Amino acid sequence: MKLLKIGLVIGWLAYFTLACQCFQKQVAGNKAPYLVVISLDGFRWDYQDLYQTPCLDSIEQIGVKASSLQASFPSKTFPNHYTIATGMYPDHHGLVSNSYYSPAHQAIYKINDRSKVGDGTYYGGEPIWVSAENQGLKTACYFWVGSEADVQGLRPSIWKEYDRSVSYSARIDSVITWLQLPCPQRPNLCMLYFDEPDRVGHHYGPQSDSTRKVVEQLDGYLRELTTKLNQLSIKDSVNVIIVSDHGMGAVSKERYHVINDVIDTSMLDYALGSNPVYMVQAKPSFHQEIKEQFNRLQGITARDKSEMPKYLHYGTNENIAPLVVVADSAWSISLTKPGKYTGGAHGYDPTNKDMHGIFYAFGPSFKNAYSKSTFENIHIYNLMCQLLGVQPAVNDGDSGELKDILN
Repeated sequence: MKLLKIGLVIGWLAYFTLACQCFQKQVAGNKAPYLVVISLDGFRWDYQDLYQTPCLDSIEQIGVKASSLQASFPSKTFPNHYTIATGMYPDHHGLVSNSYYSPAHQAIYKINDRSKVGDGTYYGGEPIWVSAENQGLKTACYFWVGSEADVQGLRPSIWKEYDRSVSYSARIDSVITWLQLPCPQRPNLCMLYFDEPDRVGHHYGPQSDSTRKVVEQLDGYLRELTTKLNQLSIKDSVNVIIVSDHGMGAVSKERYHVINDVIDTSMLDYALGSNPVYMVQAKPSFHQEIKEQFNRLQGITARDKSEMPKYLHYGTNENIAPLVVVADSAWSISLTKPGKYTGGAHGYDPTNKDMHGIFYAFGPSFKNAYSKSTFENIHIYNLMCQLLGVQPAVNDGDSGELKDILN
């Protein structure tokens, strides 16, 4: 009998300890310790106006909507997802393009090379999940760029190796399941990635019936997610942020240059990238001649990395090649032949409004029906830190930039 009582006391003490830990997390997180961040790859800033998006319309009424979210240069998927996660420009976190040559590794980083994607030594800065985990919170990432790598020797408590075949509903159900775990295992931060409407925008352009269908389907998935979030016991403690990494601009086959057809590639060590941005390393003594060959092409600008405009915050990182070649808006450039994506493209100057993405937010920490002016995506990291109650690492954002959207 005495042993039974001792066992009961120990059991209650364990329960009480876990309950206190859960309560302390809520206090540390300003009574809103759970954050869900969703990325819709390539969701342009004006898709809500162009197509039927009743879920986003309702979120605009109960939360915050930015006029647009300005991407960082280059307005590509990997650099910008990691910028959102770290608050650092690609020039500073080192993921300078979807593919690039790393002098430190003496190897090429490519987004489809699993050995490189999972190698944390390619990733500079401190992503939000590392900041949170280091400060006692649990995190979970479903396909977010960088979350598969051991950045600073650390991954999220829960992470997934990218598999495009996993349905969106399955991804949503996983996030809901994570938020239903017992408090000690429950992640305070969940990050979820959807790979559309980027693909359909590339194939058919930003304004097409195919893109409309996918955008409206995505709005339906957002409705599915928000409905399930609202059924959770912790629903009153969950903040939600919806973003995209970049927008999408229409392109034409009539304004297309093929590098192998117009440049003497025998003078090159490499040309890495994809439409509309390439990083070029010329062979010794041919740099200036290659630069001039590119600049003779209509709609193409080639600059030394040191000549990149200051507002792009791009050109100091060792991973950036000596010559940066960028197509002007609506122009395209590829290495060997017109790419499979001839309807739309991104990667252009982020001040081009077509390259802008979206920012929506709602939950107990956010104002209702609040309109925010356009801002750069470097500021989202500090916002996430504030919502989670963690101390931010060094970053390029301004901690005061998004204070006006909070209650």
